[in-house]
Amino acid sequence: MRHATSKAAGKEKGRRKGGGGGASAGEDLLTDRVLSLRARLNDAISLGLARSNGHGAKKWQSTGAGIQSLALKAVAPFLSCLSNEMLRLPPIKESVSDIVVLLEGALQTKNVSIVIQAADVSLKLVSSVGNSVCQYPVVEIVRALSCHLLQGQ
Repeated sequence: MRHATSKAAGKEKGRRKGGGGGASAGEDLLTDRVLSLRARLNDAISLGLARSNGHGAKKWQSTGAGIQSLALKAVAPFLSCLSNEMLRLPPIKESVSDIVVLLEGALQTKNVSIVIQAADVSLKLVSSVGNSVCQYPVVEIVRALSCHLLQGQ
């Protein structure tokens, strides 16, 4: 897995440094650390994420606690390295959207430890992206958290 992560980070780094017609000033914000954490996040999330009929909207498919936990654990380090400027970049927006999809799925599980972990990650997401959270479809996350609160979890 480590090889795939560094390979993915290398691909993105190549794109950033001029493989596609010159890097914008914003893309210079994507340091090796950010790219590495994003690649690790993408690797973990890809284990449970799928598109409807192979295309269209993304949906969290995995019900396995191990995969959910792995993906959730990859979120916090990624979010902690982001700045407000980075949140405007398309690759970061895509990753945050994938995190939202992960949280929607993880919060619907019956596994209490996964729900607790997902709730913690939800708090980290809102703390990290601030008002930018309004750009993402978080209604399902709020609905799932509300249901858990009503159940006393």
